[in-house]
Amino acid sequence: MVAMNRLRHRLVRWLLIDGNRLAVAGLTVGVMFGLLLAINPFPSVTSPNATTLFYLFSSLLGGNLNLLTVVVAINQLVYSRELNSTGKLRSEIQDIDELRQSVAEAADRAVAPIAPAEFVRVLTDEIANDLDRLASTVDLNAPAGTSTSVDARLQLLLGMLRDQLDAVTEYLDQSHAKTVDVLEATLAIDVSEANYLVSSVQNQETRQLPGRARETLDSLGTRLEQLVLVRNHFESIYTQENLAKMSRQLLFVGVPVEFLMGIMLLWFVGVPVEFLMGIMLLWFVGLLGPIAPAALPSFVVYLLMALGLAPLAVVFAFVIRAVTIARQTAIMNQFISQRNAGQWRETYAEIDDDQQ
Repeated sequence: MVAMNRLRHRLVRWLLIDGNRLAVAGLTVGVMFGLLLAINPFPSVTSPNATTLFYLFSSLLGGNLNLLTVVVAINQLVYSRELNSTGKLRSEIQDIDELRQSVAEAADRAVAPIAPAEFVRVLTDEIANDLDRLASTVDLNAPAGTSTSVDARLQLLLGMLRDQLDAVTEYLDQSHAKTVDVLEATLAIDVSEANYLVSSVQNQETRQLPGRARETLDSLGTRLEQLVLVRNHFESIYTQENLAKMSRQLLFVGVPVEFLMGIMLLWFVGVPVEFLMGIMLLWFVGLLGPIAPAALPSFVVYLLMALGLAPLAVVFAFVIRAVTIARQTAIMNQFISQRNAGQWRETYAEIDDDQQ
């Protein structure tokens, strides 16, 4: 059962994030082709339904053209917003330089790594060091009910962040970590709950924390804030990369599909384009001579219909990854998602009840 759940998780993750987007689009086209074969709406191509197919391919031609136009227009709009003025660009560069310098100073380095994966690794290593220093102030072996509220919250903070740092390491240990992998690594850490735990411990009046522990908590809070800034920066980079790749792949796929749909329309109205159709259908039917619409095999019609939806499949493949990433990053620094609020209240209610 565990193995099945793990396999299902990997398949869903491959579809939503990890998988090559063209492979996901190709799989989508294949599924649509299989559904058409199973439904078999046109058992044979005859003169009556040849007219229906003409309108169908005409709709695909016009719809794909609108899709290409809209995506290219959105692409230009986003890029125009990214073209900042000199002053704004200088300010952004200074902010990033200050962030890199602060991380380098905390790690006792002359300069922070320039590779995204290595930079995040340095930052998470500093978080791990802060956790190790905090662990020395907590009795992890204390019996249940004997630890203070502060100790209980520190234990929860240590356990949670250490588990999440292990997940970060898995992402960063990939041999060819891409921007989306680095972004996913930063998403593995629940900054909102960690910040709450840090703040709740710092504001406790029932116990005076040692000065070293307070300094470590301040340092941990700073590292978590830096992690949020790094996450937002990489999300901006990823959004630009994803949009650029989607536009390029959509043009590479959409233009040939538009040409194919146009050839099909010309063929249906009787324009002598048999030599072009023969070349394009050689692999499917093994013919180079003239082919009448009534002689076209049904599976070829279904394949052409599925190919006509290929541009939409490309957009689908890229958008589901962008939406998945956006959904995971749509959490502010000091808040949790509403769906986790009930579990959060139960967890901290148990901690507070144990101390009363």
